[in-house]
Amino acid sequence: MKLKSSYSAREVAGLTGLTGRQLQWWDEARVFPASIAPRKTTQGGFTERRYSPVDVLELLALADLRRRGFENATLKQMMEALRDYF
Repeated sequence: MKLKSSYSAREVAGLTGLTGRQLQWWDEARVFPASIAPRKTTQGGFTERRYSPVDVLELLALADLRRRGFENATLKQMMEALRDYF
């Protein structure tokens, strides 16, 4: 797999097995915000959220933990602890 500079939510969903809605919810709940947040466009819409290659690797790990039964609240606590540590 060739790494790109950023990935769309659709691409990340395909790579991780997470749904687009799950990614959106994790972004809104600050469980895992996208590296490149949506921005308002001049036409009144928004750009799509985008994820870095490191985000994709982290989301692969989170998706695996989610499949193993970890709940969103636990995942959020883990991510907050890791962000504080690193």
